[in-house]
Amino acid sequence: MREAKQILSTYDAFNKYCNTSTCRRTPLSDYTIPDLGTFSVVEDCQLEALGLQEPDVQSTNVLLSPAPPAFRTRQKTKAKALLQQMDTLQLGTPETPSKPPKGNPQSQGLLDELEEECDSSEPESTGFEGDLTEMSLYSPAPKEAHGVFFQRTDDEEIVNIALQNFLNALSVHFEGSLRWSPHRVRFTFESGSAVFEARTDGYLRDNRTSNVIGIVEVKAALRTADNAVRMQESAEIISWITDPRHAPKALPGRSFIVSQDRHEIYVSFAEYNIEYLKYLKGKRYSGDPFLTMHEYGPWHIGDKKHMSLLGRLILALVIRARKDRDKHLTVSALINDLPEDD
Repeated sequence: MREAKQILSTYDAFNKYCNTSTCRRTPLSDYTIPDLGTFSVVEDCQLEALGLQEPDVQSTNVLLSPAPPAFRTRQKTKAKALLQQMDTLQLGTPETPSKPPKGNPQSQGLLDELEEECDSSEPESTGFEGDLTEMSLYSPAPKEAHGVFFQRTDDEEIVNIALQNFLNALSVHFEGSLRWSPHRVRFTFESGSAVFEARTDGYLRDNRTSNVIGIVEVKAALRTADNAVRMQESAEIISWITDPRHAPKALPGRSFIVSQDRHEIYVSFAEYNIEYLKYLKGKRYSGDPFLTMHEYGPWHIGDKKHMSLLGRLILALVIRARKDRDKHLTVSALINDLPEDD
């Protein structure tokens, strides 16, 4: 996190962006954007997202379909068994942003550094004081305000473009081998006679290894307390971690999803263990395995103090992914260079 903060402190375009306050758009407003370098388009797209109207129906990227004939004869497990596995998800009432429970290995490190930074910062210089829970001084918009202040839109792509531009602008000049892509990567998970398929709204791709590092999900509407969006995100995580082509590294905090719901951005980390993977794959397992989603946010795209802190977290995740890869490639090269036994 400190490395990301140092990089961004000398990133002129990011600093201009964080210090610029552009008025919300109206039908009669001037649509020009000040020269913010790389972040000019980011500012423009975020203003478009802020001006969105909320849709009546959310889209879903998760499908459940019968398996191909070759797989149907393997087991007679009913498709509903797969849906019942979703009961193992732990989805409590989210806090904004939430402070990780003590001892949680998934949220140690980057988020702890951000929390420490908020603890040690002077309120007059940062606008923040206290722990991570107080970091944004902002709670999700109440449901009663959704149709009044935050009206509907016709297309989630506007939100996705805004998020993708922000994510890439943070790292495009510093981490060229990793890139946020709007490609809707597909994950599949087979369980008995059912095939679970999820398509993301984008992902962080390592161009050298083609690995999926993190995934992206967007909604044109704000998330509500019924957990429907969180269940979809959890389903995408399940499909990701069980897909042998794309499964993330078995390291703490490496399974994460960046979400934007209209003007609110969340970062969620999945916590699980090998026993949970055994459970999902129908193998013998021990204990009572669960998947727990640790949600942080929301960060408001119209609040540049939020974007400044979120920018550090996002860039830190990209830097960590590059270091993970370089370490792995270095170890692999050393192993390959070992002399063969006579």
